[in-house]
Amino acid sequence: MRIEETEQRFAQVEQVIRETVPPQELDIVLDNIGLPYSGLSLALSDSATIGSLDGEILVSLKQNHRPTQNYVEGTTQ
Repeated sequence: MRIEETEQRFAQVEQVIRETVPPQELDIVLDNIGLPYSGLSLALSDSATIGSLDGEILVSLKQNHRPTQNYVEGTTQ
């Protein structure tokens, strides 16, 4: 898949996250596609990406958010 297509897919997933988690509970959404730019970034990262074919989306919730499992299961009521 071309990087442009990958970026579009990541944007679609990020949109679903933003639709699922209320803004007052969502802190940061960070997309990492491919390898970090420098070796130092790789050494200090918790990223499991091992090549340009990998990517991850990291989601940070604010304090006092509803249980994370509710969002995973789709039960946000």
